[in-house]
Amino acid sequence: MAAFIFSTSLHRYLLVLPVLFALAAESVEATVFTVGATGGAACSLGAAITAAILDEQTGSCPAGSEEDTIELTGDIVLTKALPTIMSNCRDYPDPCIQARIIINGHGHSIARSTHPNTPEFDLLSIRGLCGEGYYGEPRVALNDVTLEHGQTGISVTHGGDSCPPSVILTNSRVSDNIGDGILAKHSSVSLTNSVIADNGGHGINGYAADIDVTDSTIAHNANRGILALGGNWAESEGALSVTRSTLVGNTGGGIELTRLRATLVNSTISGNGNASVIGGGIYQTPSDNERLAHLTLADTTVSYHVAEIGGGFYHDAKKMVWQDANGKWDGDQTTLINSIIANNTGRDCVSSNTAPLITFVGRNLIRDGGCYDWSDSASSPPLIGDPWLGPLQDNGGPTPTHALLEGSPALDRIIFIYDVDGNPLGCEGTTDGIIAGVVTDQRGIKRPQPSDGFCDIGAFEFAHPPSDQDDCKNGGYKKYGFETLEQCVQSVAAEKPGLDERSL
Repeated sequence: MAAFIFSTSLHRYLLVLPVLFALAAESVEATVFTVGATGGAACSLGAAITAAILDEQTGSCPAGSEEDTIELTGDIVLTKALPTIMSNCRDYPDPCIQARIIINGHGHSIARSTHPNTPEFDLLSIRGLCGEGYYGEPRVALNDVTLEHGQTGISVTHGGDSCPPSVILTNSRVSDNIGDGILAKHSSVSLTNSVIADNGGHGINGYAADIDVTDSTIAHNANRGILALGGNWAESEGALSVTRSTLVGNTGGGIELTRLRATLVNSTISGNGNASVIGGGIYQTPSDNERLAHLTLADTTVSYHVAEIGGGFYHDAKKMVWQDANGKWDGDQTTLINSIIANNTGRDCVSSNTAPLITFVGRNLIRDGGCYDWSDSASSPPLIGDPWLGPLQDNGGPTPTHALLEGSPALDRIIFIYDVDGNPLGCEGTTDGIIAGVVTDQRGIKRPQPSDGFCDIGAFEFAHPPSDQDDCKNGGYKKYGFETLEQCVQSVAAEKPGLDERSL
């Protein structure tokens, strides 16, 4: 993940949580609950959560410890809500027993029963708890598990701004829930190699929350894929980071945001919205007089959206919010770097009359030229025209992308920068302090292609594919920009179905 400087601290924090979990598991006696076993007196998921929270034997489950792991051995079907995961905080000065729970799904699901008499409830509720002298910050990690058919898939909320709970999803799925996939308030949510799809509300509904989405897909939700609202002046701001990820087919639009810092890097926003929404791909709404917004869109492709206005991007940021000590007015800030906004219904990019200018850095391509003020000499004007995008599909990597077709005007437009010692810094526009240099595309393919060439605009770096699997062998995959032999083989297989990979 080529990370923005702002989001680097957030991203490192979110990524380090699983490591902290592992270190804690080594330093304290951990309890492992086996849930879903057949035969005998099995420990249920609800009892395991209670035992982990209270550190007491519950039902057939042993007492929990400071670090608890729940291993699923089968699908879990719920007819009632699970206990809310909270730290066990008593009156001051008694300390909180912090809830630290890892759920390893092993491909199994946690689902509300589809029987018509089953009441509606959230599948997994995680709540912070603040009080006089104590701070309960539960942390839950979900690995290789599916959560489906609940009211909300995961609800992670606060009991006070100073004790945010957190949830980490890895190789997991939250789908087919009645409302939001994930509801996050004053909390942190991290997704890696995960899917949030087919929910009846937002994919992720965040307020004053730190949301990190990496190598993940948010698709076909009934409302926005991501709603990210910053808190007011007395609350945590929140932040949004989307990297190497795809948002597609969300009926209410791709992303809506305000009053927070948002960074989108090496991602694809495609085919979201409908004819009655504003901002089919991205909708930046105005901040209030309490907090500013900073949106940076880098090496990202925004295409094939539908909206009443601003099909790809509707920029309605706040122009003047407050004065600093020198009497200077400031407002929301929006920066576009090396990105494509094209082929959208309702115009590609629309900036409201009251919005501040968007800063254009590097080389962008906006098919209809929208959002650029041609009197702004401080910004680099975008290319105008058809970028020649292929269909959204698996082009390698963890998430679907739009390939640039041969002959695209987005090819080979951006200089790649090296330091004085010849070390790669990244594509021009990503090395100026706004972000840490972009050196790969959304799939993880090295930029530029060829290695002595120029970077392409958008989330996809074009490389002529190998002609057959022999080209991939003996390290040959590297010259095609692939990180591994397997990536190269998959590329050949996609171009020439039916080839036998076992020959390798």
